[in-house]
Amino acid sequence: MEIISSGKKIRMLRQKIGLRQDQLTDDKITRSLISMIENGKRSLNHKTASIICDKLNLYYRNLGEKVTVECLLETEEKQAEKIIDKQMKILLALINDGERVDHNHILEAFNRIISIAEEWSLNHKIAEIHKIKGEYNLKYCKYSEALRDLFRSVEFYLNDIKSPKVVDVYFSIVKAYGSIGMIDEAIYFCDRIYAIADTYKVSNYQHVKILSLLNKSKLFLKVEKFDLALNTIYQLKEIGRIKDSIQDWIIYIEATALLSLKNYDKAIKLFEKLINRENKKTKAIVEALTYISLAKYNIEIGCKDNGHSYIKMTNDLYNVLNPVEAVEIGLEIAKTYIILENYEAAQKTLEKTSSLLSINNDYRVKIKIIYAVIFMKLRDWGMSLNYLKEAEQIAKEINSKILLKETYCLMGEIHSKRQNYEECEGLFASIRNI
Repeated sequence: MEIISSGKKIRMLRQKIGLRQDQLTDDKITRSLISMIENGKRSLNHKTASIICDKLNLYYRNLGEKVTVECLLETEEKQAEKIIDKQMKILLALINDGERVDHNHILEAFNRIISIAEEWSLNHKIAEIHKIKGEYNLKYCKYSEALRDLFRSVEFYLNDIKSPKVVDVYFSIVKAYGSIGMIDEAIYFCDRIYAIADTYKVSNYQHVKILSLLNKSKLFLKVEKFDLALNTIYQLKEIGRIKDSIQDWIIYIEATALLSLKNYDKAIKLFEKLINRENKKTKAIVEALTYISLAKYNIEIGCKDNGHSYIKMTNDLYNVLNPVEAVEIGLEIAKTYIILENYEAAQKTLEKTSSLLSINNDYRVKIKIIYAVIFMKLRDWGMSLNYLKEAEQIAKEINSKILLKETYCLMGEIHSKRQNYEECEGLFASIRNI
């Protein structure tokens, strides 16, 4: 679609039916004025546009067409917006058709649309497109690219800090930082979200505060800062009016932190409360994670039969989970089988989990790492190192610092067992440089 000024539209419409400039004139509009408008030397106002429309429609009526004032007055910026909206609609349809996504094609399309918005200085559209592009990159684990787009987007939205889009972008930034192991940065933005919600009372601010604290507690749990996870959960509970789905996570995080801090009795009571809630359906992913935690606990205290039972209960939930949740749970089941020294079952679980992945992302790195751990247990150092080298390559591609460190630590452990101390020193240097 071509972007055309009001003057050019009048000329095109006039020439299409063979009219001269003087045939659009009357006692209020001169030929000179028509010429200046067509050449962009005078702007078009509503009154003049109405008269020109009437003149043109004397002829277009016979063709079964009609020229509107809105059409003539539509600015070039507005036309650019329409082009952007149309192209974004097509692009989003392609993105949602996940089976046939060509990522290079998608990114090229994003950049073309951004260039249109930049050409016409449509800053609100630039921010909107970068937000969507950032979320797209985040979905496909392109974390550095996602952060670049998200920060570009939020620069504009911060002009109105009360805008819900500021909070939306910040939550995506939290997810990106958390995924690459930059936990301090992720927690910083959780605190920013909480502060904005608390200070400016943004839309649905109580729920925003709850989500910021929930994300923060998950981050503390991820890096095994269990005391801080508990403190954040206790702060969250004070807000009140918490949805059942979030209550599930609160109980799970509190129980997991207490279990890790060896407060077994209280932890088990909370886990039992979670899976025996009356008249309330526990979210499947939380229920599955709970069964995994109970399986590991029972194995630790020597009740392996109970551990197997909880693994079976977790497997029973597998088909009701969404693909991302199923991958997450599959990894946990495999780790639990490793604890039980059932390496064959662990590998079968990883094969099933791998089939759910279509791209290289942090889950694929985790799968490679777990395979490496299995072969370390079997003392097949060569096979283990092969998997770790594959994990290293993907971790570098997605810029996941936390997974890269884990990979190098396992490589160091293998080289240490094989007394390859020079390799160990090189890996330690790599870890320090991450």
